[in-house]
Amino acid sequence: MNVKENMIIIKNEIKTNQVERCQYNPSTEKMQVKFSNGKRYPYNANNVKCLKNPAILDGNSYRISRAGKVFYGIVEIYIFKDGNSSYWHICFNNGTERDYKEEKYVSLDVLCHFPMNMLIRDTKMLDEKESSYAMHPATHIDFLIYSMVSKKPVLAVEVDGYTYHKTGTAQASRDQLKNHILKLYEIPFLRLRTNGSGEKEKIIEILDTLVR
Repeated sequence: MNVKENMIIIKNEIKTNQVERCQYNPSTEKMQVKFSNGKRYPYNANNVKCLKNPAILDGNSYRISRAGKVFYGIVEIYIFKDGNSSYWHICFNNGTERDYKEEKYVSLDVLCHFPMNMLIRDTKMLDEKESSYAMHPATHIDFLIYSMVSKKPVLAVEVDGYTYHKTGTAQASRDQLKNHILKLYEIPFLRLRTNGSGEKEKIIEILDTLVR
């Protein structure tokens, strides 16, 4: 079976490399699976998924990590979709190939101190003051979470020091300006306080609403 054209999922586990053929039997309403070792088994149709038509990505254009480990030498990535679930077949330059079920946030990455003038390219929606602030080389997003697949921003995270960002300060005014600009461009954002708690939970809570 061509693993670059097919992804076989049996009982939520990737079995492509072990399967020679699978075919639905309408008389028994079972999925007949023939394995590479010659054995045949009937499965409930709901327990077998035969995925085709993957999206093909150039591995040189993406940075992929899993459990904190960055993958190097990626040549091609084949992404098979099943509703909201994704399965990845990754080819490496040493000839090896591996299959992974996409973890919810595996396609996300984080950039620190990301310049706002690289995030906001078109300033037509901004007035003179907003444009001057957004385009200033010192204006940045503390942490920008983005999709490695679409290259689009997912969530901007700002970390506010209690004293420096206190209401009534010049920095607090700039914070409000930044908030307004992000809202105009429909970029979700989250502000965290340095004297706060539960930051991880807060980030996950909002990502759950943004990543499907």
